[in-house]
Amino acid sequence: QGYQVQVFGQADGASHRANMRHASLTETSARPVGNPRLQEINQALVISTNAAGYALLRRFVQDNPTFGGLFREGLIRTIPANGATPGVDLAVQSAVHQRPWIRGHAPGPVTSIPVASLGSAVKSVDQALRCPGYSVPVLDLMRVLSASLARAGVRFIEGRLSAAQMDELSAQGGNVIIATGADQPGIVPVKGWFVRLPAADGEGDTGTGVKVHHPLPVGVMNVRRDGAELLISGGQVPPQPDHAQVQRVKDMVLAAARQHFPASFAKAQCEGRLQVAECVRPGSADGLSRIERTAARQIHAGATSAGGFTQALVLSLFVRELLRRSPGED
Repeated sequence: QGYQVQVFGQADGASHRANMRHASLTETSARPVGNPRLQEINQALVISTNAAGYALLRRFVQDNPTFGGLFREGLIRTIPANGATPGVDLAVQSAVHQRPWIRGHAPGPVTSIPVASLGSAVKSVDQALRCPGYSVPVLDLMRVLSASLARAGVRFIEGRLSAAQMDELSAQGGNVIIATGADQPGIVPVKGWFVRLPAADGEGDTGTGVKVHHPLPVGVMNVRRDGAELLISGGQVPPQPDHAQVQRVKDMVLAAARQHFPASFAKAQCEGRLQVAECVRPGSADGLSRIERTAARQIHAGATSAGGFTQALVLSLFVRELLRRSPGED
């Protein structure tokens, strides 16, 4: 079944200005709940969704060589040298990736990397693994993908629709698919930061994406070398924080960026090129993504926390399934 598609949107958030996304089996995880057994089930569901998303991305890359060159395969995971994060954080990665998640297929091997082999690319770290995953210049991908979809007849319209406008489109017989935003009811906003630095001393030059596993509230820092610049994201502010708490987490994120990329950080400060942007990701109370029909012809999809890129193709399949059903069959 074919559809006439219009895409409404406005690229005004911090995430729309950062040319970086990672995809992996542990890109996002379940949030703590009071019941340990339920927590275990939720975590399995989240990782299964990540695994399915990663498998679909691999298929997408194989089937679409035009886009495939933008997907850099393999991610390097490491921990700070200050001993704040136990090595078990990396040991978990090996166990997760060796399990046959999708039709008996394991995503691939996890290999240990000598820290010395990283050279000056990531400093002040201890232990490193190369894991299956993708590092993607997402803005470049979106330009190529949007052009391809436009040639196929998809219309891209700048701007946002109000609730009343969406209701009007639904009343006219159109299906409205809403990417869940952080400001919508029932969504738990997850606040963090994107940091942009001029790269120096070979920092970030690993040939692929890097994840540095800090304890919360810094969390896992994502890193990608983007030409002459270094892109970093990190931070997870606790719910309902005051200004002092937000500032404290921000300072911790910047301190971690300085710890691992000191030459680039110093250059940014010296040249006045340190760019820090707050970002808010839409999450949920339990860490599970949401796909639900909220009105007869309206479907909300999202609440993916840090896993939106990894889970995107999975969510789109669930949306397609809802479109095929009548509202009473959900």
